[in-house]
Amino acid sequence: MPERQGKNRKIRSVIGTVCILLGLAALGASGALFAYNESLELAAQSVTEAVLPELVKAAEDGKTEQRTARQEEPVIEIDGRPYLGVLTIPSLGIQLPVLGECNEENLKLGPCRYLGTVAEDNIIIAGHNYRRQLSPIKRMETGEVIEWMDVAGTVTTWRVEQIELVGGTELEKMVDGGWDMTLFTCNLGGRSRVTLRCVRIQEQEALP
Repeated sequence: MPERQGKNRKIRSVIGTVCILLGLAALGASGALFAYNESLELAAQSVTEAVLPELVKAAEDGKTEQRTARQEEPVIEIDGRPYLGVLTIPSLGIQLPVLGECNEENLKLGPCRYLGTVAEDNIIIAGHNYRRQLSPIKRMETGEVIEWMDVAGTVTTWRVEQIELVGGTELEKMVDGGWDMTLFTCNLGGRSRVTLRCVRIQEQEALP
């Protein structure tokens, strides 16, 4: 009996050691992932701070360097990437450049046009849930406004009419409803997407 009890203690000790090591490994992996995500967010913030003044100046000057052949919307190229304009959410104190092409590399830097155009009242804008970018939109309420200024100086304002969670794999639902503007980002964990459905309430053709 003492011999069996000794073996049991050894087994429990080994199991305990393995559990501790697994826990430490999980903490290490979590820390590494956090550090990686933080580095991506800092890089995106750096790009935002560099690009935003150029976009605002372009809008104030009413100048564009090129237009897309498909949508005929004004864009300006900065550091080899096409930008459509500036998205502002006054209630959150957010002002972000929006890229004209949605791909993995551009999404690492900031929000992108996913589909549609402002002119055709069907634009969809997507972005990562960086704390300094679109993560805060989960706190928004219906009735709040989102402002848009394109690089030609056209100003558009939308009002948030509906807020919903769309499944992470249900991207086809983003085009549902015929909304003037849809803005979405993943929630924590990426299993669903916080989605704002908006209607146009104002437009001013040029800045003074």
